[in-house]
Amino acid sequence: MQSLKRVFLSPLIKSISRREEDIRLRIGLMHVSINRKRAMGIKELWDAEVKVFSQWGEDGILDFLFEELGMHKPKILELGAGCFAECNSKFAAHARNASVYAVDARSDLGDGVKNSGLIWRNTIGFESIEIHDSNILGIEDRAKALMSGLDTISLDLDGNDYWIAKNLDLTDVKIICVEFNPIFGSKIVTVVNSAESRWERHYSGLLFGASLFAWLALFSTKEFTFVGTNRAGNNAFFVANKEVERLSFELPNGSNIEKFLDWRCRESRDIKGELTFLDLSNSKALVEDCLVFDIKSGQLSTLREIR
Repeated sequence: MQSLKRVFLSPLIKSISRREEDIRLRIGLMHVSINRKRAMGIKELWDAEVKVFSQWGEDGILDFLFEELGMHKPKILELGAGCFAECNSKFAAHARNASVYAVDARSDLGDGVKNSGLIWRNTIGFESIEIHDSNILGIEDRAKALMSGLDTISLDLDGNDYWIAKNLDLTDVKIICVEFNPIFGSKIVTVVNSAESRWERHYSGLLFGASLFAWLALFSTKEFTFVGTNRAGNNAFFVANKEVERLSFELPNGSNIEKFLDWRCRESRDIKGELTFLDLSNSKALVEDCLVFDIKSGQLSTLREIR
């Protein structure tokens, strides 16, 4: 009976899934088309948000930046692409015929790419591999070789993102999208460089990645400018200094950075892995005695100790 169900139901489920994806794509294309025409009306980067395949509104933001910078066929390296169902490069592959190199440790990444319908229409490559600061340059070289270059990087690994980004070769890269941890607030910190997952670091899942200010510090040394975040407040965008003058909207400055730390999501977990829905203040209190790397001092400290 189970085998009969698989024979008859599997094609039907796939057909429904493809139809749903097609509807989402059409709606997304309509929204970004409107954004492209109203560029002068976008005052903040997050005003360009459109969610199609991204987790939040990164699809629209990236498309808007591509339009602003005249990047008609981007070449994207996505580090942390999941199974390619919910990621930041898939919509660009549909909407702009972008080339993509998708990387994730998940074993189902390859199936996701192959089943996307994109692999024959675009230059799409993938690697199912653990990403570390020690192997990132090899991954980047393979991406450049496949796509004949690289101009956009999306990084969301819920872990050693900062340490990996430190080793990236950003030559010719114009746009970077990175996840930041809003629980860290305005502290210039990142998690300790280790192989632990966010759930192994702390049962709540709140101890991951780097703060927004850590990214500001790092990318300023690599000649990139912070241009904004998504509205939820967990993905930051940077544009190469040499490209910034092409942007039509007002850029953030030192006096208004705090508004990007207004985190309202409640994703904390208890020791059993159940959601506890803690607000930002209580989430911070839960992990304030955990060790992190203080980038300013170059030492390990608890979040409570760092000012």
